[in-house]
Amino acid sequence: MAQRYNFRYSLLCFLFLVFFALVSAEYSPSFGFKKFDRNSKYFKSHISLVGDASVHENGSFVQISSGRVMFKKPIKLYEGNPRKKASFGTYFVFSVPPQNGDGLAFVVLRNGVFVKFAVEFSPKMDPVFGDLNDIQVSIKVGSSSKVMNVSDVKLKLESGVKLQCWIDFEASSKRVEVRVSKWGEERPINPSISHQIDLSSMFNNEEVFIALASSNANTTQIWKLYSWSFKLRQVPTWMHSQPLDPQGFKKDAEPVVTEMHKRSDCVLRLVTALVFGTGCGAMGAFIVLCAWSVFVTKKPVAPEEYVVQPVAVFDYEKVKVVVIDKSDCIRK
Repeated sequence: MAQRYNFRYSLLCFLFLVFFALVSAEYSPSFGFKKFDRNSKYFKSHISLVGDASVHENGSFVQISSGRVMFKKPIKLYEGNPRKKASFGTYFVFSVPPQNGDGLAFVVLRNGVFVKFAVEFSPKMDPVFGDLNDIQVSIKVGSSSKVMNVSDVKLKLESGVKLQCWIDFEASSKRVEVRVSKWGEERPINPSISHQIDLSSMFNNEEVFIALASSNANTTQIWKLYSWSFKLRQVPTWMHSQPLDPQGFKKDAEPVVTEMHKRSDCVLRLVTALVFGTGCGAMGAFIVLCAWSVFVTKKPVAPEEYVVQPVAVFDYEKVKVVVIDKSDCIRK
């Protein structure tokens, strides 16, 4: 009997440890702001306003001129034992200033200071009419700020219009994709601009910071940031096989490769959800079995053959004792 209980509690402890191991393995830095409440604990613990960046109109937007909005916690794109690469995705809504000039950039900072990777958005004026009509997106790599790729989004813009942007880095394909559209529209299927780069190997095991900042520290242009979210995804290597290198495909096959990445990402999300669900199920089983052992399966301490039997109740009656004299018997 005692061995049965020891096995049960050992199993419960094992399930408990497995649950927390799964939860800790899936943890990754992430945040999301639909509104910037600078007085909230969540804002203070996640966001740092540097330079002239400031919150306006009860948190409806952050105004950026020569400053930056930075995520306080450092991230790693390549860590663990065994070492694992990490992918990330970020989404933000911003408005374009009415004049031509310096842009807004999503930057990855080494030591919180030196920009090693940036995606920059610059307003583009019509050379004939002199009004804002497009936005230029460029990907910059290295301390020299060399422009690796540039694309015109070809949006019909007006001053102060809100734009939304998706920036995704997929570690398995070593590819950065940027999508831009007007606020309220659906996420574009095809990226506005993309570039083949291995950010994980570039930063190796370093801690880096991410920020939205002005591309020129001396500019007077005012950009407005309305929302910002970020998620780092670290997937265990045993969940998937080694990905194919898209460099080995021809240019005309690139759309097929992009579709493969989308399907792979969906599969990984499904597997992650299943693993998390298994952990939750294990935790639920732990709670149910504990409750069962406490409230239902209360057994006697002694073995059944030695259980004390109830005491029998006896009735007593009067007994009459008759004494016969031997002399009387002889006479008779």
